[in-house]
Amino acid sequence: MPPPGPTAAVAPRKSSAKTAWPKPLADRIRATEQAPNAAGHPVTAEELARLFARAKPAHLQEILDSLVTLGRSHPQWGEFQRVAPWFAAVT
Repeated sequence: MPPPGPTAAVAPRKSSAKTAWPKPLADRIRATEQAPNAAGHPVTAEELARLFARAKPAHLQEILDSLVTLGRSHPQWGEFQRVAPWFAAVT
C-alpha cells in the first residue's frame, strides 16, 4: 500500500497551453488570418477563441469579417478559411 500524501501517483494533466493573444491589432489580424491555415480546415470564431489565451469570439468574428471584406478569407456556412494569395496559384 503506497503511503498517503504527495508521493501517490497523480494522473497526468492534458496540455491546455494556448497561444498568446497578441496585443497589437496588426498582430491579432495576422494571427487570426493564419489560424485557419494552421488548423487545416475552415474554423469559426469560437474555435479560434479556444486556441488563443484571452481572445474573445466577438473580437475574432470582427477580424474574420474584416478579412472577408478585404478578400483575405472566405466564409463557408459560418466558418472561415484563408484565401490563398494570388501568386500561390501561379506556377
